Amino acid sequence: MLSESAAASASAVVVIPAHNEATVLGRCLSALLAGAGPDEFDVLVVSNGSVDATVEIVTEVGAALGHHVDVLDLPVASKSGALRAADEFLVAAGRQHVPRLYLDADVILTSDAARRVAASVRGNEPRLALARIDVDVSASSWLVRQYYRAWLASGYIARQDAGSGVFALNAAGLERVGAFPDVINDDGYVARSFDKEERVVCDVPFRSFAARSVAALVRRRARIVNGNRELDRLKPRTSTADDENPAADLLGAVMNRRVSPISAAVFVAVTAAARALAWWRRATGSAGRWSTDASTRSESAGAAAETRQRAATRSMIGGTP
Repeated sequence: MLSESAAASASAVVVIPAHNEATVLGRCLSALLAGAGPDEFDVLVVSNGSVDATVEIVTEVGAALGHHVDVLDLPVASKSGALRAADEFLVAAGRQHVPRLYLDADVILTSDAARRVAASVRGNEPRLALARIDVDVSASSWLVRQYYRAWLASGYIARQDAGSGVFALNAAGLERVGAFPDVINDDGYVARSFDKEERVVCDVPFRSFAARSVAALVRRRARIVNGNRELDRLKPRTSTADDENPAADLLGAVMNRRVSPISAAVFVAVTAAARALAWWRRATGSAGRWSTDASTRSESAGAAAETRQRAATRSMIGGTP
């Protein structure tokens, strides 16, 4: 853990659960820390069940950027278990009263964005802060790009009420959430613990990477479907927007020629396939199985090494990306 003086000066604790994330974790840490002060963020990576170089990447990139990064190395692959372990570790270190930012290892959030999201939950009332998702489809197939063109028109961004990989809580919010349960959709669980007026959607983006193939996209969406069904049973929504109607939003976008009929058709087909796969997983008892999208983590070992080298170079010259 950071020294007592360093920990006391940190503006936020950043928790990053990581399962076999060696190919993308350097990218995540570099974006988070390159523009941060030496003790601005108290970062904790929780490797859970990793059999790759996840732990080594954390140490190398943190050192190259001149930041201390704590690591917990857990033997079992469980994101919920990783989140609970992080909470126990931070409570033991007396860090439970500091704003806490949760960050998936495969997304990109800049230092400034992290600073602004964490600052938005300061105060004594329970607060949840979210950042705006920006989906990168540059490495995706044509069909996946068509899906996301329609997805953007379906109104998700305007209605965004869950973290999708990035969210922050203050001390009262952490107390509200309590121990993370074993659920598929931890972001959704957290979001449903807060009323609409207790959520803050910050006007700062973070980058999430779309699946590269339709098959990978369908698998990802099926997991989301089952995660939301699980939450509907365990933790129903506290509020629903009166105007929430994705189908009507999409139809209106087609009628107004903002989205092509082809993109809309791809969206409908992928959605139907995902729901069918979700049903099959429930029927076969595999709805909650671990299903990381490997297509967004297929960076070569050489590229991962290049990420570390760039971080080392920036450290030596005192620059930022």
